Amino acid sequence: MKKHCFSLLVTLILCSPNLNDASAAAIIAPDPWLITAMQVGPATITSSEKQLIETLLSDARSERRPGAEGQGSYPVTLLYPDSNQEIQVWWSDETRTHPGSIRITKADSPWHTARGIRVGMTLAKLVKLNEGSIGFYGFGWDYGGWVFRQAPILTADGLSLSLRLRPAGDNFPAGFNGDKPLSSDNPNLPLDRVIVSVLILDFKSDSIPAR
Repeated sequence: MKKHCFSLLVTLILCSPNLNDASAAAIIAPDPWLITAMQVGPATITSSEKQLIETLLSDARSERRPGAEGQGSYPVTLLYPDSNQEIQVWWSDETRTHPGSIRITKADSPWHTARGIRVGMTLAKLVKLNEGSIGFYGFGWDYGGWVFRQAPILTADGLSLSLRLRPAGDNFPAGFNGDKPLSSDNPNLPLDRVIVSVLILDFKSDSIPAR
């Protein structure tokens, strides 16, 4: 009965005279590149590395990655490695059964949030989405470019994001490197020449169901 009602509803929607082809496709097909609070592609808040490798086979690769300033190394699984769809799953435990965060770093990555935040987005667009100025660390060091946590856009729609910025192109103005706070309000900072280089989704521990 439920299946029949759903089919009838879809038929009524598609027959609407005000619905174009693009709108119909958006209703029927979910966005496969959407970042949500609990999932990015095949990686979910309950995934384990074993499950991901069994599902994706050669499209999943087990690695270790160094921490900031060379502090230790961390268990990581790459999904769709060396492609623009690459996803880094950083595990919160050595058994690789509790994903702590997802990282997107490829410049032409299709992954994005519901508000359109993605790697490659300019700081100008990010400021507009944030509806206010954005503070971040100066470029050119281990923590360079990380956006300060006070930016409301980082927690919009129930997400917990971290974003890293970097200058784009040659001949970027001097004076923006080093361990110091910067702001998008700086009139000398070309907002269209600063882009998001890393997007991290942190899985909230209170959202993880008991295994």
